[in-house]
Amino acid sequence: MESHFFLRYATNIMIENMKKAGKKVIKNYVELNSDDFSRVLETEKRFELVKGNALITGVIDLLKKFDENGRLEELEVIDFKSEKEIKCL
Repeated sequence: MESHFFLRYATNIMIENMKKAGKKVIKNYVELNSDDFSRVLETEKRFELVKGNALITGVIDLLKKFDENGRLEELEVIDFKSEKEIKCL
């Protein structure tokens, strides 16, 4: 918070209140989502696939989960803009 949070025209009281609220949001997020922190996020991962005579290209967001031996255990394609999830593996 101290090195990245900046509001140009806010008063010191406003800034401190917003930092406190921001820390609370982050703490809640970590408590709710810490199980997913072992996953590897790859944003805007490029892909290409051939379908018939067409080449389909684009970018996707991936969440990868590996087991304790480093083998891919689960792969999810996530559209962060819509928060929709597609299980792939």
